[in-house]
Amino acid sequence: MCPIPEQNPNQRKVETVFISAVILRAPDPGRLAAFYRDVLGIALEVTHHGGEGPVHFECELGDCISRFIPSPRTKCGDLTQ
Repeated sequence: MCPIPEQNPNQRKVETVFISAVILRAPDPGRLAAFYRDVLGIALEVTHHGGEGPVHFECELGDCISRFIPSPRTKCGDLTQ
C-alpha cells in the first residue's frame, strides 16, 4: 500500500465546482471495468478515439465521463508513468 503524501499547509485550497471527467490509469483496465460492471452495476464501453491514444473503457455518469486507460505497473510513489 502506498503512503498518502502529507498536504502542504501553504498550499492554496481550491473549491471544486464541477468535475467533467475522471481518468484512471490501471495495469489491467479490463479487470477494473469488470469490477465496475459486476460489482457496481456500471457498464463501460470499449472505445478508441479515431486513432488518438490507447483503446480504453469509458462511460458517462450524468455529466461526468469516466475512462479507464492502460498503464504500465509502477512502483509505489512513481507517478511519472
